[in-house]
This record gives sequence, structure tokens and C-alpha cells, in this order.
Amino acid sequence: MIAADPKKIYFLGLFAMAFGLFGCSSTVLEYRDVQGFSCVTEVRDSGTQLRLQGLAFHSALAVKELKTNIEGNTMAVEVFLTPARKGLSGRFDYMLDIPDSVEQVVFGKRRHLIWERTDSYPAN
Repeated sequence: MIAADPKKIYFLGLFAMAFGLFGCSSTVLEYRDVQGFSCVTEVRDSGTQLRLQGLAFHSALAVKELKTNIEGNTMAVEVFLTPARKGLSGRFDYMLDIPDSVEQVVFGKRRHLIWERTDSYPAN
């Protein structure tokens, strides 16, 4: 029987954990982890738009992409993070087109309400 080296097992375990955290899965930014979050509504002839801006409050992570998904009358927004590297930043600035069917917009997996259609922002 071959004895396993405890140091190799330890480092292999650390590598597996790091790969699981950063290699296979994506981290979704939550509202509570955004510094200076801004959500500004712009109503134009072409429709309603939201401008989302902020800074991810994770020093080792950077913004990779933003994805939206519409479920019923709710648009869910998720900002995906990746390990920080040259050319990436924790800042984000996205303009979203809001379809007339959407009544509210939520942020992150916890679905924090960031916008709701009112009489001030009617559907076209």
C-alpha cells in the first residue's frame, strides 16, 4: 500500500475548492454588496430604459457580465462576477430596455426590488 503525502492531499483539496468556487460556478452580485448603486429611469419615445450603475464590493472579484430574465411581469437582473484580472473592473454601467409587459425589476438571486412601474413611468 502506498502512503499518501498529507501536504499533497491538503494542496489538492485547496485546488479543488478554488476550482469549484471560481472555475465552474459563477458568483452573482447581490444588491447588499454594491457600493453606490444607482437605478435611473429614462422614458423615451422608443420605450422605458433603466441605467444601472455601481461598484461590486468584492476586492478579489470583477464584473463579468449582466444577464436578464423575464418571468411573468418581472425582469430579474443578475450581474456575474469573476476573479479580478487585468482589464476587468468591479464597476458596472448597463442600460436595460424595459418591455411594456414588465411591471418590476429585481436584482440578484435574492430578488431585491430596484424598480417598479408607476403612473410616472407608464407603459407605451
